[in-house]
This record gives sequence, C-alpha cells and structure tokens, in this order.
Amino acid sequence: MIFYFTATGNSRAAAEALGNELGEKVADITEATRMCEFIYHVSEGEMVGFVFPVYFYGAPTIVGEFVNNIRLEGSKDPYVFCIITCGEKIAAADRQFAKMLGRSGLSLRCTYPLVMPNNSVLWYELPTPEQQVKMLADADADMIKISTAIRNGEVGSYSSGLGSRLKTSFMQSLYKHGRKTAKFHAEDTCTGCGLCARNCPIGAIMIDEKRPKWVAERCVLCLACINRCPVTAIQYGNATKNRRRYVNPILKKGL
Repeated sequence: MIFYFTATGNSRAAAEALGNELGEKVADITEATRMCEFIYHVSEGEMVGFVFPVYFYGAPTIVGEFVNNIRLEGSKDPYVFCIITCGEKIAAADRQFAKMLGRSGLSLRCTYPLVMPNNSVLWYELPTPEQQVKMLADADADMIKISTAIRNGEVGSYSSGLGSRLKTSFMQSLYKHGRKTAKFHAEDTCTGCGLCARNCPIGAIMIDEKRPKWVAERCVLCLACINRCPVTAIQYGNATKNRRRYVNPILKKGL
C-alpha cells in the first residue's frame, strides 16, 4: 500500500509509478482524510509507503494529521518507507516524519528525496518548461533506482545531519504559525469555474457569487489553487503576479 499527498501532481506521479513497479495499491491521502478512512489491513510481506512533497523542510500538515490517525492491521512490523518530493533538498523532513510514524507505532525504514519541479510560486520563479521536462526525465531515472532499492528491502538511505535538523526546526515553526489565507485572492479574469475549491485538500475555499472565497484562516499552503487555475486568476498578494505556474503532466488534462 502506498499513500500519497499531492497538490500539483508530482507526488501522485511518483506514487503511481512506484505502485506499478512494486505491484502495490495506491491511496490518495486527501481523499482518505475526507472520507475518514484511516484503518487499513496490511498483509505479511506487504510494503507500506508514503509519498509527499516537502513544505518548509517538513511534511505538509494534512500528511501529519493522516499519519496521526492511521491504523494498520495485520502485519506487526511492515516495511515502511517514504519518498519526499522536493525542488532541491528535504533537510530533516526524514527525521520529522519518522517521529510522526513512531507516534502511530510504525518504524520508518528508509527515506528517498526525489527532486522534481518546484511549485512554490509564492517565493520563487518556477522552472521554465524546458527545465521542467529535464527535471521530470531525471526524476523518472531516479525512480527506477528507488524502486529497485525498495524492492530489495533497503534500510537507511538518506539521513539528515545537525544543520538540516536546525533548518527544519526553524522553518517548520514558520509553517506552523503561518499558512494564513488572507492574501489569497482572485482577479477579475476568474471565470468562477470552482476548480480551486474542488482541489483544496481541506475545503478552505468556497465559491460565493461565482468567485472563490477563502473561508479558513489557515490552509495547508499547497498552492494547488494558484498553480492549477486554468486562467491564472488566483494570486497571493503581489508576490505571484506574472510568475510561471507548474502542474505535473499527470494532472494537466483536468488541471
């Protein structure tokens, strides 16, 4: 069983590719959380994987909430791994996630960072289309190596150092107390399609008079609303104006 959380498609693409390689079922954390599905049966010898993007050098809040509630029945000590998609580095997200799993009685055997195009449009100009194609091709090659290592039951792999732990601790404090939605807004080019509300993993957006309205003080800050808007109408203050958006090809048909 492989659980994934995705905003703009990277982690879904990685999870589905890995599921095909290993013959494991794939489950969407967002959908499971919405349906309150937290109990799963794990057969002896079945692997359990988690695939998610790094946010502020740690796990997205929705991933932490899911792991806090998950209950695995059957196998007493399953092989648990995680793949953390990132634009460059994951710092000490491995240690943070291992602690989350530990509180649910699970042990993390190995972590694999997977570099893919960044969607953090609030802070950076995103990769060009040409750079995206190159990064995705490199990620496909890395996934072959990762799937082989997991199939062989590798233990260890990535391990963060002290500097990374300090970086994650600081950035996660910002993430915990930030994530405010006040600066999100839709420009007049908005068509009222409602895609942003449907894509929001925690229902922080509602459509009011054919325009999105952010109804929660804080969100996951996944940026699906900005990156997946078909008319580039959603902005965050002035920070995202005229910046590129990113959506993995696996989602582009339906945005």
